[in-house]
Order: sequence, then C-alpha cells, then structure tokens
Amino acid sequence: MNRIFFLAVILSFASLHSNAQLASAKKNYIVGVSNSVSSLRIDGNINVTLVIAPNEPNVYIEGGEKFTKNVKASIVDGAMIINASTSSKSENDVVIIYAPGISELELNGDIKLKTIGTINAENLQLSINGNCRLRLQHTGKMNIRLDDNYELTEKEIMRVKPN
Repeated sequence: MNRIFFLAVILSFASLHSNAQLASAKKNYIVGVSNSVSSLRIDGNINVTLVIAPNEPNVYIEGGEKFTKNVKASIVDGAMIINASTSSKSENDVVIIYAPGISELELNGDIKLKTIGTINAENLQLSINGNCRLRLQHTGKMNIRLDDNYELTEKEIMRVKPN
C-alpha cells in the first residue's frame, strides 16, 4: 500500500513539474517609433507571424522560457532585427511582429513566416538564405533573391485582383 501511495505522489509531482514548465511561457517585447521600420531581418530557425497593422512597430516573443530568453529583437537604422540562438520547438514558440511599413525582408535560416494583413509595398525586396516556408500577402511587385544553394518552389499562389 505504501508503494502505491509513494508512486502516486511521484506521479503527481511529475505532473505538476511539467505543467509548471508549460505555464512558464512568457512574452517579451520592444517598441519602435511609428513608421520607423522599413526592413526586417530574421536570423535563426524560428516561426514568425508578421502582422501588417497601423500599430507602432512591436515584437512579441512567445513560447517556452528557453525560447523567449534566446530570441533577441532590436531596431537599428530603420531595420528591425530578430536574432534567435535557439529554434522553435513547437508552434507555440513564435515571434509576432507588428510592422506596418515593411518594404524589405531578409530571411536567414529555416524560417516559417506568415503574414496577417497585406504588405503594401510598390517593390517588396525579399532575400532568402535558408530553407524557408512563406505565406505572404502583398500588393505590388516582389523581387526575390535566393542563396545559390536553394531553389524556389511554389505550392500555392493566390493572385488578388486590385479593386
């Protein structure tokens, strides 16, 4: 009987410990001056959601404690720079970026990037140096530069007719 009780206590403790780790997800952020960011550079193997909204430039880093501690964000000379020294381990490890005036994207690493909203740029400059998965909405032309070690494959292209 004591063994069963002891085993139940150990299992309860393990469950509480794993739940505590899940609950340790936190958010960090930086804020830039409105319309101060025109380019975005992402270095690392991470999940990114780019929100095109009339907000001031913001970065929210969500996920486990190890992920949030090892992803840094800064704004330097009109460029928002995201540098991750760790990888996204799950869909919950994500960097959420609010940047309304993006006209240049540089992706370095295995990045999974999606947009919410439409990037309004006459000539969007997209530089890809890695194995990236993109789901972008944009208006205007897009100039894509690829690292020589990669090729562009398109699974689905939706062309939206201008109003």
